[in-house]
Amino acid sequence: MNIEAILENVVKTIRSIPAKLSGDDSPLGDPWEEIKDQAQHEMSFSWPAYLETMKGIIEGTVDSLSQDDRTFIAAEMNVPPDNLERLRQGILKRLIAKAKREKIRYAPFHFEYFRYSLEDMTVYAEVLQRTGLFTCEIMAYSGAAPSGERGEVNTDIIEATMPADEFEQARQRHWPDSWERSRTTPPTAQRPAAEFTGDQGRHQPSAMMNDSTISVSGCDHCCPPSADAAWAARARLKHTAELIDESHYHVTMLACQQCGQQFLSVFTEMIDWSAGDDAQYWTLMPVTEGEAADLARRGHELTEAEIGSLGVGRQSLFRDYPSGKEPSVHWGTGTAVGPHD
Repeated sequence: MNIEAILENVVKTIRSIPAKLSGDDSPLGDPWEEIKDQAQHEMSFSWPAYLETMKGIIEGTVDSLSQDDRTFIAAEMNVPPDNLERLRQGILKRLIAKAKREKIRYAPFHFEYFRYSLEDMTVYAEVLQRTGLFTCEIMAYSGAAPSGERGEVNTDIIEATMPADEFEQARQRHWPDSWERSRTTPPTAQRPAAEFTGDQGRHQPSAMMNDSTISVSGCDHCCPPSADAAWAARARLKHTAELIDESHYHVTMLACQQCGQQFLSVFTEMIDWSAGDDAQYWTLMPVTEGEAADLARRGHELTEAEIGSLGVGRQSLFRDYPSGKEPSVHWGTGTAVGPHD
């Protein structure tokens, strides 16, 4: 066994850890991808936890080595074979160096086409690959560049996502400088009632939060009119508070970094033990400052009934990904706590 084999075994163990500190809805697929993102970008407050995890796995790996393997690896690293601490430190340094070198694998965005403005013209973009939490490589088309130009952009430039047929219409119209599209608020759509039964259904308003008539609104960065664009904008919101953190039930507070609008985010998951196709549901609800303060104060004491009673009748964003089906993003009203294990 050599040092590369040791590193691969450590990475494999890290990948197998079921929990992700960046959240269940993170575009980083597993803890190793999270470590790479931390190593290559700004380290978050969670870095000490990642570091302790790596140290623990490396310690167990070194302790399980045979004397011959330990001697061979120590010679490869130019450290004394009987100095286990230096051996572990050397492996840790190489593991972090590996994390800095490897390309980060991000889950793809949930859209393939979008448009944005550049001076006085509209640019139509096809996403080639996701390159970061908020960046992607695109092929950009416009009246000035009808054959397309390749480049990397930040998703905060997106004005609206486009379905494939609309993007094709723009191509057939030779990439018009302006795109006529209704900017009215999308009609609300209720989440299918069949997906929520019994205790998981919507609840009657509670005394804690019964303020469905309050008007809340964000800016173009966090509240675009398209549901798909709003879902893409969610990735740019800043995590501000952890309310409930369970394996399959996650409630957090998010905020727009442009206008400060606060949102309640609810994630639930049902494990599919037979096929491994876990059902996942998200709700994103804009909240007032008073509601945000009340939610943060209550934290893990919040009941599902209280969360479900927030903002009855208020427009919110839903993303449903049932087992065996394609994900869908749509507008709805109220806050739904989906089924979860």
